[in-house]
Amino acid sequence: MGTSFVLLVVTIMGIFIRTHEAQLAYDYYKFSCPFVESTVRTEMLKIFLSDISSPAAFVRLLFHDCQVQADANIPGPGISLNKLLHIFTSHGMTIEESVSMLGAHTLGVGHCLNIASRLYDGNPDDQMNLGFEAHLKWKCPTRVPLTNLTFVPIDSTPIAFDNQYFKDLLMGKALFGIDSTIARDPLTNPIVTRFATDQDYFFKVFSSAFVKLSSTKVLTAKEGEVRRQCYRRN
Repeated sequence: MGTSFVLLVVTIMGIFIRTHEAQLAYDYYKFSCPFVESTVRTEMLKIFLSDISSPAAFVRLLFHDCQVQADANIPGPGISLNKLLHIFTSHGMTIEESVSMLGAHTLGVGHCLNIASRLYDGNPDDQMNLGFEAHLKWKCPTRVPLTNLTFVPIDSTPIAFDNQYFKDLLMGKALFGIDSTIARDPLTNPIVTRFATDQDYFFKVFSSAFVKLSSTKVLTAKEGEVRRQCYRRN
């Protein structure tokens, strides 16, 4: 879990930094903090190894921050494929990169509240694996969950950043409706299949997509600021 995810995050992180010329730069901290990448790598690895839920939390945090800035519509678990592609392609992503972003579901869990309607309202086109469906109904036994604290892993390796998510989709083990859709739709099925069989290629495409997401409508120059303390404005 730790090594692959840390390397992926740190590879991406250098592109998030602002310059005074209203552009993003890899070397913003070249002189003021020349060892920032190695420092971040070391500290992030400590966090990931001490808290297995933190990788998913960090991915979710960055995605939500970027998405709120660029588009107020955060994709929900029941979003349509056309809407999903519209949101991501508006960030300059290709369809392949858009599908790769859902690969972030390889980390973390889903709450019963977000899958109950899919489980109990039924969709004849869903093609959910029967054993997986039975497992989900065992974990989420009521149409209206009594609490939002009940949850299930999104894929079978929820603490590892890998391509297992896509492998599970092809076996009919999709937790959310949109996950099932990208596995079945003729437009996206070949992409899901490629990612499921080639993890390195998934990592490559995901990294490219994540850079585009994090670079969209960044506040630079007088519109933004590099905070001295991240939790408050200068």
